[in-house]
Order: sequence, then C-alpha cells, then structure tokens
Amino acid sequence: MPPVRTVVLPLLILAATGCIPAMPSWSPAASGSARPALDEGMPEAPFRFKGEAFTGLSQHTDSRIGEDLDPELSPDGKWLVFCSTRHEERPEIYLKALNGTAVVRKTFHPAVDCQPSFSPDGSRIAFSSNRNGDFDLFVMSAAGREIPKALTLGDGDEMHPTWSPDGTKIAYAAFDARLGDWELRVVDVGTGAKTYLGITGINPSWSPDGRRLAFQRARERGEHRYSLWAVELAWPAGSAQVEASNPSEIVGDPSWAAVTPTWSRDGRRLLFATVRRDAGAKGGWRGEALWTVSLNGDDRIQLHRPDTSVSSPSWGSDDRVYFVSTRTGTKCIWSLKPMMLEPLPVEMP
Repeated sequence: MPPVRTVVLPLLILAATGCIPAMPSWSPAASGSARPALDEGMPEAPFRFKGEAFTGLSQHTDSRIGEDLDPELSPDGKWLVFCSTRHEERPEIYLKALNGTAVVRKTFHPAVDCQPSFSPDGSRIAFSSNRNGDFDLFVMSAAGREIPKALTLGDGDEMHPTWSPDGTKIAYAAFDARLGDWELRVVDVGTGAKTYLGITGINPSWSPDGRRLAFQRARERGEHRYSLWAVELAWPAGSAQVEASNPSEIVGDPSWAAVTPTWSRDGRRLLFATVRRDAGAKGGWRGEALWTVSLNGDDRIQLHRPDTSVSSPSWGSDDRVYFVSTRTGTKCIWSLKPMMLEPLPVEMP
C-alpha cells in the first residue's frame, strides 16, 4: 500500500488558485503584441515566442470587498457563474449577466459553496460544498431558486465537477483516505451510480467530444509539482461504466506547477495556468501566467503574464478566456481574446 500523505483541508488552500484545493501539503506546486511569448521557464518546448498573445482585455466584476473566483461562461454566452466572498467570509455561488452589472446570488448557506459549472444545456449548475461536513457535489437549477440536491455524499472530499458533453454524467476528484491521494471518478447525474477510474489527479475537464479527461497530477518525485495530463475514456459494449486508459502527460516541468486545465471549444488545445512559489502571496503560491498548449504538448503559447496574479482560467463558449486577476487590487473576473498564431520554429539553446 502506498504511504499515506497528509493533505491540508481545502479551506486552508482556497486562496492559492481560487476555490480549489490546488496545493496539498505534500505537493508544493501547486494588450498583446503580434507574437506570443514562451518564457525561459519552459526550456523543453520546441518553439519560443516573444510578446503576449491576446486582445480585448475586459473586466467583468469589481468586488471591492472580498474575492470573485472560479468563473465559467454559460453555453449561450450570456451569463457568468462564479463564487465570491463579497457578502460572506465563505464563498457563495453567483450569476451575472455578461454585459450587465447586477449579480444574482444563487446559494445562501454558511458553508463554502464553490467551483460552479454549467450543464451543457445551461439549465443546471453543479458545484462543490462542505455544507454536510466534507465537500460533496451538488446540483441546482440555473434559473429560479430551488434547494440544491446532493449528488455525492462520500466519506471524503469530492470536488471539481465537470459535465460530460451530453449532460448525463459528471467527472470529479475525490480524496481517498486509503490511498492518501485524490482520484478521478464519474457519477451518473440521473442514477447517482459512480465509476472509479483508477487514475489519481484533480481538476478534471471533460473534452468537447466526450472521449477524454484533462486533469492535473502531482509528480511522484522531487517537489511533487503538478503537471497536466489527459486520459482516454471508453464505454464497453453493454456497460454503463466508463473506462479510462492511456494516461499521458502533456505539460510538466520541475520548476513550476501547471494547474486548472480547460478545453478549447474545438477540443484541439488546453488552457491552463502556471503557479510558482511566492513567499509574499496568500497561501505561499502565486498564479503566474495563462497558457495554451496543443494536445501533443509541442505548441505552448503564453497568452498573458501580468505583474499581478492570475488564476482559475476557463475557456468560454464565445472563445474568450475568463480568469481571476488581482490587477485592481482584489480578485476580480476578467477576460481576454486569445490570438491563435502559428508558431515560429527557432533553435533552442
């Protein structure tokens, strides 16, 4: 049996990269010009770029008190869902019209409600909450008010919901005390039946074609910093259980952590954030830059590397990237339009 690792409770590490348990205690990692930039921190990449690769930087929330975190755009491109501490010390779930200023509070509970995710048809929102003690997954209607329904009630924390493209299943990460690690699972939204994928990792993201999960996973040596992986999914004939195979590392480096992957709408690229140690940052980690990468890992483009912290990126249905930034002093939600330019091959030093 593998050694049990001690994991810091998610409440102690929500601030590192948003409302997520991004950095377990055993894992220390957790306006543009014409060409994208590839920083010296990724020395193994086959291409190098200069400048940044985005246009149209926009601010969507302005929380003068508290923090806005975990943004996601609705499938129809009209609404942002996010969690925020603007009214309570612990985060609650909010909706905001993309082009409006008013916010609609969706949850009212003294517990932590975070990591909201729209269903593919936009009618429901899945999220994580510790209102029953451990973190579990809940689902509620995106329109109107209703009591959120518990989808999982496991013995350990269950977090990071991501919907299958057909809206029938949700993949998530669950902490297994026997393993001393997070592992990926799938739950049927209608029946509650669970499938254990046998893959360790957190922050899963379901591909648009439904055939793969991207996720972050810690190295088993060195400083255990996170890298990005993808696993293939299949449903054997006559079985309702999903099977995972061929886990592949896409992006990784011992000097930084790659976290929170999400897919482009065409399924050809992954968006992610890099995180580095920063003694002056809350939680000891600073969200450093936003990147995209091709699925074979050989085309990495730095979208944005500001002087302030960036975290929790998600690729919207409008092909914009939504993320959290401290550009105005507090954590607010911003977006940018990636410039998908062809890389220029250069000789690496």
